[in-house]
Amino acid sequence: KTQTVLGSNFGIHPKKPFQLDTEYCDISNAFRTASVSNFGTVTSGTTTEQRAAMVFAQEIKTSIAIFFNGYNLLGIQEDLEQRTVSIPDDQKPSCYVGGVSFKGHHGFEGTEAYYGPFELIHANNLANTTQQTGAFNIDVEQVLSWDPEFIFLDFNGMKLINEDYQAHPDFYEALTAVQEGKVYSQISFRSSASNLETALADAYYAACIMFPQQFQDIDPVEKAGEIFTMLLGSNPYDDLKGAGYE
Repeated sequence: KTQTVLGSNFGIHPKKPFQLDTEYCDISNAFRTASVSNFGTVTSGTTTEQRAAMVFAQEIKTSIAIFFNGYNLLGIQEDLEQRTVSIPDDQKPSCYVGGVSFKGHHGFEGTEAYYGPFELIHANNLANTTQQTGAFNIDVEQVLSWDPEFIFLDFNGMKLINEDYQAHPDFYEALTAVQEGKVYSQISFRSSASNLETALADAYYAACIMFPQQFQDIDPVEKAGEIFTMLLGSNPYDDLKGAGYE
């Protein structure tokens, strides 16, 4: 089904692997990223929470490395790498992800530096230009100042984002991405366990949107099914569709 997001002008592009009803979203802060080479450097100003996040990120990276070896998924990461690593920085559109969950639901202000799906495709994630590491709340006026070319929304935060749109439509409609219909969905990949298969599918979908030339041979729905089958042993697309994804 097609779901209108944030009013008539703030819509999710119809070409997406899934559409998610917010009631089916799970919340967790478990998964960070599969490919961050430098999650952060410990300094005298590093907080205890940041230190714990860095250690956890390394543990996740180690676990994912084992997953890749065990399920032959290294080829998927290499495919993403080879398609995007050589794209010049000045040819990468700027992007922002909102609605990211951490310690509960967050609205448009909930974003993430070194967001896993973006890191896998070397995207120009504007949150990486801050001094933050991981998920955090940003001043939305900064997002307006950045005016990202593409906006991706994690459906964990869609209820709050829609509510805020109703209260502050002028803010959202001032964003170029909203005006040009370049607002897209990301399936939440954080649950009670790390949903690696979903994060990888999100990476391919975002790449198909932002780097169409490099991914012109990829159908994100088919690629998601391939990844799900490889990791889960079957493709749950029809079940997900029946549960509200489309």
